[in-house]
Amino acid sequence: MRRFKPIALQDGIEAGQLTFEEYRDQYRTNERARGIGEVVDLSSTKGAGFELCEIKSISPLHLRISRSAGIMGIPYQELPKGIQDRFQFGEEEAANHQQVMNATLAQRNKQMAQWKKKKGALKAVEARKALVQEIARTEKEILQQENLAARHAASAAEWERKAVDLDRKAANAKSQGRISSNPGHARQARNRVKSFDRQANAARQISQRLSEELVELQKLQE
Repeated sequence: MRRFKPIALQDGIEAGQLTFEEYRDQYRTNERARGIGEVVDLSSTKGAGFELCEIKSISPLHLRISRSAGIMGIPYQELPKGIQDRFQFGEEEAANHQQVMNATLAQRNKQMAQWKKKKGALKAVEARKALVQEIARTEKEILQQENLAARHAASAAEWERKAVDLDRKAANAKSQGRISSNPGHARQARNRVKSFDRQANAARQISQRLSEELVELQKLQE
């Protein structure tokens, strides 16, 4: 996945193009994306055996890591202070995310209850066939959402590069005593960046929700 350059965000906030909240959100997105795949030491808070932890994913609630004992999630409150600060974990973001997850869980539980009821009304063979089809449909939709998130993220990165280039051209024109043909082009480009970022995050959230539903569906096969 293409990644933003932090300096571009800093230029944006200094130029007054981004609010603090927008800058913070973009910083979180960029820094957390860069952190995926890194190996970090969590032994200062988690103890022996956590010296070499590969970051698999980062959510507002936890760091999902892989180590010799397997894959697990570490609540952000149990992470070293330096890692909490780097990835900008905070109670407000965590509470908002938890609220969304609770609503999603309630909806999923309702759907699972309906599915189990429907399963009980079907003959065993028909129920299994329908379940297999639902699992296949869910897996396909997860892949579609992951691909969509990747495309939006790539578009955001491309527009960020355009914005940086426009800033450079405007600065060159100013240094030569010329007026940029349209100083608002860079701002418009960064608006496109924010739009694609929002769409990418929405697709990731849908993919995560569907992945959780897939686990529940697969349990019904047992």
